[in-house]
Amino acid sequence: MDFKAPAGYSDHLDHLTNFFDSVRTGKLVVEDATFGFRAAAPALACNDSYFSKKIIRWDPEKMKLV
Repeated sequence: MDFKAPAGYSDHLDHLTNFFDSVRTGKLVVEDATFGFRAAAPALACNDSYFSKKIIRWDPEKMKLV
């Protein structure tokens, strides 16, 4: 069964609202820096691998290139 967001829901608006609420109130954001890094770093490593034409190895436990 596929998940469908409610009609009129905007993930972009939800993301920005969460961010600005955290800036205004000091509360934690839903996706913290570690979450963002875990999401972005492997994709950035893929780009680096493509443009440098070499294999880039990623250690997801240590969150470092090896």
